Amino acid sequence: MFRSPLAVTALLVVAGSLSPTPVTAQQEFIRQRLLVHNFDAGRGSLGRRLGDAIAGAIDHGKGKDLAVVGRGDMLLQLEKAGYNPDSVLLATEIRDQTRRYRADEYVVGRAITNGRAMRLEGLLVLTRDSAMKQPITTTELPDVDPAADAFGAEVLRARLQLVPVRRCENAMRAGKSSEAAVFALEGIKAYPRATIARACLLRAYTASGQPPDSLLRVAIALLAIDSTSTYGWDAAAKANDELGNKDDAGRAWKALAVLQAHDADVVARVVTALMRDGNPAIAKPIIAQAVLDRPDDEHLAGLHWRVLLATEDWANATKVGEALRKLSPTYETQPDYFTRMAGAYRNANQPFRAVAAAAEGVAIHPEDPELYLLYTQLILGETDAALARGLERFPKSGKLLALDAQQKRKRGDHQGALEATRKAVAQDSTLARSYLQLAQAFIDVDQNDSALVVLQAGIKSVADSAVVAQFTLARGNAMYRSANATKKRADFEMALRFLQLSQHLSPSQNAGFLVGSAAFGVAQLAATELPAAKSCPIATLAQDNLVLAETLLATNGGAAPDAAKQFLDYAAQLHPYVAQQVKILCAGGQ
Repeated sequence: MFRSPLAVTALLVVAGSLSPTPVTAQQEFIRQRLLVHNFDAGRGSLGRRLGDAIAGAIDHGKGKDLAVVGRGDMLLQLEKAGYNPDSVLLATEIRDQTRRYRADEYVVGRAITNGRAMRLEGLLVLTRDSAMKQPITTTELPDVDPAADAFGAEVLRARLQLVPVRRCENAMRAGKSSEAAVFALEGIKAYPRATIARACLLRAYTASGQPPDSLLRVAIALLAIDSTSTYGWDAAAKANDELGNKDDAGRAWKALAVLQAHDADVVARVVTALMRDGNPAIAKPIIAQAVLDRPDDEHLAGLHWRVLLATEDWANATKVGEALRKLSPTYETQPDYFTRMAGAYRNANQPFRAVAAAAEGVAIHPEDPELYLLYTQLILGETDAALARGLERFPKSGKLLALDAQQKRKRGDHQGALEATRKAVAQDSTLARSYLQLAQAFIDVDQNDSALVVLQAGIKSVADSAVVAQFTLARGNAMYRSANATKKRADFEMALRFLQLSQHLSPSQNAGFLVGSAAFGVAQLAATELPAAKSCPIATLAQDNLVLAETLLATNGGAAPDAAKQFLDYAAQLHPYVAQQVKILCAGGQ
């Protein structure tokens, strides 16, 4: 398969068995009219004289199928309109004059002089389609007349392709693409440097479904003769696309966009193709210039936005995206618009705008789950980042430090939460119930003694007493349940301290029952240690807690009658043994 666009060869294919219906040229087409315009030859009358001489040379050598439009009337009318008859017209003016004089073809060009000789470069162009053009050149010749004669002769040779081209175009209109290709090949055979015939051959091959490598060969041959052929670059771009030659396709699409920058539809097609091929970087300057030239073109603006997103130009993507909403409200009807805008703002390091864009999208499209998911992710992902930025800007804000502590605690960073809470309390003494957060931070790192100190110090009012009582009751209850699982005396003792503080601050039957239960746990475990420990302090600890348990369970047993009775029965059984151990172990001051 042919793939390389560097191996440029002319395509001269001999027609196969397919033969078009024989025709008589004189009966087939009406005589064509050709107009030669002034050449670009610098100041003075050289360009006009070259136009006159070339028109004369073509008229002298033409056949019956061609009429050369006289230049005299055209130059006279231009002079009456205020033009200098020696001036070179603009492209639009050239086409207007050509149509005015009903010319089917026209010739334009320029003279390159070095003081001793001149070389002419020009084009034979079909009026009906200015992209159908044939480059014409001469070698260096000493004067106007020989240069004009050579140029005119080459125009006539180039025109040998035109009758087959017209047959090719007629066959295409009739839907006979294979027959059209045969006619186009005849035109190439008649004039090997034919570009107009090759352009028609490309159309025929495309319509007949020829493989992309065949199209590419024709396109390369055409571009080797005329590097500004839009037909050639368009075909090369499409063929390279199909062949998977993305880099070559990108270069071809770029060339086409440069040549057709005035055509918004072509530019849009080129940019779309480049994006499809994964070449957004090539598309970026093309679409940027296009929207600069046509700021109100909604389609181009939308393409520009997508190119900016693809090239990760986030800052400009956000600006263009916002402008799109003003250019066309229909963008707000698309959930994807808000998704892309939120992503662009996030990547542009504008997190607040990212969240706002997602939130607005959710408000407009509440039924879209993907948009809501993005909004949720942004909110969750922004929490830590926003907090970090806030602490950088306001390092002494007690409220931000307290919030930081809460977030660290949620993540399981209990030591970090403790440090942040300490800073928060130190920076802002007015924080509501800050002592509760600090106490919880100490509990999380298993510094329960410090937590109790903080809680006791935080009691400044009756309201504080009630809050601390509730807090210590809940923590003490949790510690008691944990101690029942660990069966460690130290755990029961810590639970008892929390529960006793709660009962002290706000006596209740529930708190009293829990104090009695925890005290029984301490007494029971201390009693089990006595045979091995033989310690008076442990015996005394068991006895004191047993008395406390019996007292509080008896007076607060209504909170859980069955459990209270069971504890009291156990206490009654344990009491004689503990009393005996105290008598034995503590005798003589042990």
